[in-house]
Parts: sequence; structure tokens; C-alpha cells
Amino acid sequence: MKKKREILAVLYLAVSALFLFFPLLGGGAPFFRDIQLLFMPMKYFLANCWDQGQLPLWHPGLFCGSPFLSDMQTGVFYPLSSLFYLVPMPYAFNVFVISHYLLASCFVYVLIRHWHGSVPGACLGALCFTLGGYLVSTANVLNNLQSAIWLPLVFLCFEKGCGRYALFYRLLTAIFLAIQFLGGEPQLFLFTLILLLAYNLIVNHQTGWFQHLSKIGIVLVCIGTVSVALAMAQLLPSWQMFQNSIRASGFNFQEASRHSLNPLVLLQLLGPPPLDLYQSGNKSFSWLLSHYFGLLPLIFATTAIVFVRDNQVKFWTVCLFISLLFAFGKHTPFFLSVYKIVPFFKAFRFPEKFMFVFAYAIAFLSAFGFDFILEKRARAKKMIIAILALYTTAFCIVFILQLTRPASVTPHVALSCKTLLIICMSGLCIMLFMREILNGSTLCVVLILLCTVDLVLAHISVNPIVPAAFYTDKPKLVRCLEETQHSKRLFVQGYPWGNFRGRELPPFALQHLWRQHLWPNTGTLYDISYVNGIGATETQYQWLITELLERLNLSKRIRFLELSNTGHLITGESEEIQAKVSAGTLKRIRENLYQLPQALPRAYMVPDVMTVPDQAQAIEEVLKDDFNPRQYVVLEEGSYVPAGDWQGGEVLDISYEGPSNINIEARSLGGYLVLLDSFYPGWRVLVNGQERDILRANGLFKAVFLDAGMHKIEFAYRPHFFVWGLRISLISLCLVIVALWVSRPRRAAPCV
Repeated sequence: MKKKREILAVLYLAVSALFLFFPLLGGGAPFFRDIQLLFMPMKYFLANCWDQGQLPLWHPGLFCGSPFLSDMQTGVFYPLSSLFYLVPMPYAFNVFVISHYLLASCFVYVLIRHWHGSVPGACLGALCFTLGGYLVSTANVLNNLQSAIWLPLVFLCFEKGCGRYALFYRLLTAIFLAIQFLGGEPQLFLFTLILLLAYNLIVNHQTGWFQHLSKIGIVLVCIGTVSVALAMAQLLPSWQMFQNSIRASGFNFQEASRHSLNPLVLLQLLGPPPLDLYQSGNKSFSWLLSHYFGLLPLIFATTAIVFVRDNQVKFWTVCLFISLLFAFGKHTPFFLSVYKIVPFFKAFRFPEKFMFVFAYAIAFLSAFGFDFILEKRARAKKMIIAILALYTTAFCIVFILQLTRPASVTPHVALSCKTLLIICMSGLCIMLFMREILNGSTLCVVLILLCTVDLVLAHISVNPIVPAAFYTDKPKLVRCLEETQHSKRLFVQGYPWGNFRGRELPPFALQHLWRQHLWPNTGTLYDISYVNGIGATETQYQWLITELLERLNLSKRIRFLELSNTGHLITGESEEIQAKVSAGTLKRIRENLYQLPQALPRAYMVPDVMTVPDQAQAIEEVLKDDFNPRQYVVLEEGSYVPAGDWQGGEVLDISYEGPSNINIEARSLGGYLVLLDSFYPGWRVLVNGQERDILRANGLFKAVFLDAGMHKIEFAYRPHFFVWGLRISLISLCLVIVALWVSRPRRAAPCV
């Protein structure tokens, strides 16, 4: 009977999660916020590479070529990314997202049951976390979803490692920590480690505090070392990218504190926000679209905080309030003090990410509070009446303020009659239970159903869905670019608002404009390459390209685009643009689409060289009106410049073997082969089988010197950090598998 209840509970949680995302099951596709511009193109590229049997080290379609695997958010080695090999896109994306919610509900349920929570309490806690505002909001910031769900398994395996089969469970802890890291959000990985250490020091405290600290510290260091070794194939390339990114020096306080939680948004704990606040393109919104975790979980969490005397409750209560303090960010002096004192703190941004801790804390506390009510029926009567009265009063006050003076409350709060109805129904059920009119089983079923309905209705539209054709059907502009999409790049300048200029956009109009005008990175779905792009971890050269395209005037911008193999420009109509069309600098193809006739080819030969002291002067030199890119290549001092009277040559053929290999055939009369792909550490070049040095050309691109004669040039992206990281990960994985097999739990031999 007990096992049957467990199975029914898990099935109910799975159905609840599926119901929240049922439009995805019918062939729809998510498209809101970062999904359309970043994660859907990212996963499409990953799926295409898997289909071709290629490892996606490099993405040739963004920023004149950019590292792909090194960006942690891509999740190349994340185990669930295998779904993009097994299931075709865009359906693989739907399965990928839904699977995380199914796993999250099971993981939280299993952990609460391990902590001796009841089946109903574990169900309530799992619903609070899985269908609550935090996890539902992370569906459109996918790397956070990938990393957020693994904390319960880390805690579960670590605690099991304190008993029998310690090695086995501690290795599992390391594996799940590594998976969380590979999910792509290192901040959540750090949060989990800190919580794990604090929990075992405070809740699982034993006699001899210093001895206990030493023991836990040593175990965690060993587990952390194993998890890092397992993730080294991702960690080392990501570390190299971090060192070459604008994050290496840390964010300034303004950027680090962006998306700080407005304290007034906590009113969302009483009710979900209205959908029209973020569906219109002109309105800004919080990093988390909802901070609502359900009214019943809030009531039960409050019960646990106020009345339950238990180390677990005290620990998660402290975590809940500390996480809020961090999440407030710039709204309190506390965040600024930590920002100044803790060095690595400057590498992170968006204080709302601390709601990760809050989400788990309120889920666990709600389970503890629910169990307390079920167990202490007599003692709980007065306290439940007081808490229900408190929340009813708070709801009525805010609701009246909203009706009479909308400006007096935060615009992110939308309280509906549904909330009051849930308060009344739950209060009635609890009162009937207190008077022993309603039995415990019926109460649990009713309250869990109420909680499910509440959260599903609140969040079913947080992640809006469009037909899959939104991604699979090509926009009209793609057809105009098909002839040159593999040989030339694209630049989209500004927002071509059209009839919406100066007006508020209708719901989701911005997303349709992005698709229609191929805003980066949407065109990569159709094999279009961009001179710029939208990146998660912005490298120095990516930042430089973005700055140049934003800072330069139109004439210099067009000059830079021509020098970077950009064949087409999408922009709105203007007098400046018309003047360039009249001068022949631009050629109008159709509305908002222009060709750059003088754009350089992807690879070409030049006979002469100019040397300058640094990168900044190289870029300044090539942007001069009298600079001839067909005659000169600009190199920086220290580059190899052989003496001689060179005549250049011609490129005969250029081909691609996957995203990370470029093969060129050239006839040289002596000179430099310039490849207009970005210069980045990790690239190697073989000229007729002999390795040569790659030089930084024109400030941003690649060049290699060729003697006179016919040459076969092979460019390949093979970063040493990745090679060594992969070796360490494979060796570590083999050792861990062997150790797991040796230390696995065994059934006791039967007595004879």
C-alpha cells in the first residue's frame, strides 16, 4: 500500500508538470525572451552538429566566428543534451524543457521523503518548487533551468554517504555536482556547494564542532575535486573564454546589480503578475517573470517558520531571508558591501538569481509546515486561524489599493478573485479537519488539488507558445539571401519598427519583428552568418565588434562591414541610407534590405604589409578612407614579416569540414592569405602539411604568410585547453565508473 501511494504521488507530480506545458505536447514551441534569440538558435546548432557527427567547438555564424563549446550556457556535455541527437528539432527542445520539470518534481519529492516528510507534504513541496514562479520563469533562461534542478540529488546522495556505502554515494554526489556545473550556470553550482556545507555543519551537527567541520570540509573538498575533474572538458575551455572575456576584470556595480529584486515585488507572493505586463515589447520586467509560489505553500511555510522548532526549519528559514537580502541587490547597502569585499562576486550579475535558494527554502518549509498541521491537529487550530486571517487581510488591503489607487502598488502585482477563493476554500477545509469532520486523507487530496490548480492557472501562460512553423518556416528575407548566405555575412542595424514607431507594441509584436527582420541570432536557424551576434559570455573581440558597430558613423560602419565580409545590411529607411544608395555604396534589394557591393570575400591574398604597435591602431588604420585592403594587410609589431618583393596571388577554393575546419586552396606569388574569420586562441593552420603561425590581421582577423607556389591551407580549431580537459574528464569518468562498481550496494547473501 505504501509503495502504491508513492507511485501515485510521483505520477500525479508528472501529470501536473505535463499539464503546465501541455501546449508543447501538441507541437507548439516556446519563443519568449532569450529562447528565440539565444537558446533556440544555440540548440539548433548543437543538434545539427550532433546529426553530422561533429563536435561543436566553434560557431562560424556569429561574430565572424566564435567559440561555441567554451560558452558554458551551450551545455554541450550536459547529459540531457543527448536529446538533441535522439529527437528532431524543434520537438527536441520541447522534450528537453519538459523533462527538466518532470525530473525536478521527482527530485524534490524524493529528498523530502528522505527527510521523513509525509507523502502529501512531499507532494506539496515538489509542486511549490516545480510549478512555482522561479522554475517556471527559468524555462526562458535555459542554462538556469539546466542547473537548478540538481540540488535535491546532491543533498540526498551526500546524506546517504554519511552511512553505509559512503564511497558509492559520495561519488554519486560528485557526479550530480558535475552535471549541475555542466548545465551552464556556475553561480547555482556555487550556491549548492555553500548550502551543502552550511546544512551539514548546522543541521547534521555532531559533537566536537571543529572535528565535524574538518571532516565535512575534507569530504566536500574531495567531492568537489572529483566533480571538477569530471567536468574538466567544459571547465578548461570555459576558463580560457572567461580570461578572454569582458568578465575577466569583473562587472561594474551597475551591471552586477542589474535585475535587483524590487522589494515591492514580494507582493507577488500573494498573487501572480498580470501577463500583459511582459507580453508587450515596450515594457521592462523582472529577470524572473513570476515570484509567486502558491498561496497554500506560503501559508504552510509561514506555519513552519513561526511554530516548528526544528534545526531543518531554522536552517531553511535563515536561507530564505538571506537569499532575499542578496536578491534585493542595489536596493540595500548589504549587496554593495559584499560586492566590494568578495573578489569573485564581481564576476556575477543579476541578484535575482539568489531566488534559487528562496525557491528551495519555501518548498521545503511548506512541506514541513503541512506535515506539522497534519500531525498537531489540536495545537495547530488557533495558529492556522491566525495565519489565514493575516493573509486574507493582506490580500484585501492590496486588492482594494489596486482597485482605487493603482499607482500606489507595484505594477508587477495582479491579484485576482481566484486568490481569495483559494483562501476561503483552504480555510474551510482546514477548519473542517480541525473539527474532525474531514479526515486527513481527504484534506490532503483537496489541498494538493487546490495548490495545483492555483499554480497551473497562475503560470500556464508565463512561457507563451507559437506553432513550430515559427522556426521551421523561412522568413521572406531569407530567400533574398540564399545565394550568398554561405559566402557573405549579414548585419542587422537598429529596429525596423515600421508602423509601430513611437507607439506601444501589441503583445509579442517584438518577437515577430525579430523573426521578420532576422535579428541576431535568429538567422542562424537558416545557415545565415552574422558579423555580430548575441553571446552569453562576451569575449573581448566580440565586445569590440559590437562597440564598433554601435559607435561608428554610417560611413565608417559600412567601411567596417565591407572589411569583415558583410554582404547585406538590414536596416530601416532613412535619408542617410538613401544617400548611400545614390552614391553606389549600398544597393537596395527590397524594403529594409541592402547589398554591400564592395564587401571583401571570406579569404583573399594581399602582397604588402603594414605594421602598427597594437590592435587599436590596426583597426584605426583599416578604417581610413585611403586604406586599400586588397593591397595591404595590417599586422601588429612582433608579427612575422619576411623580406621580399611579393605579388600576392589568388584564392582558388574555400570549403568547410564541419564548424571548426576551413580548407583553402590558393595560388601564391608571395604574400599573405587573409581569412576574415575572427582571431582567437586555439586555432592552428597547416600549409601543405607544415604548421605555421596565425597572425592577427586588420585588428580582428586571421592571416598566414604563403611563399610563391600552390598551397593547400587547413585551418582547424583545436584549443589545447579542451584537449587536456577532455583527457582529464575521460580518465576521471573511467575511474569513477570502476569505483562505483566496486563500492556499489550489495544485497546480503541469503542464510543457508
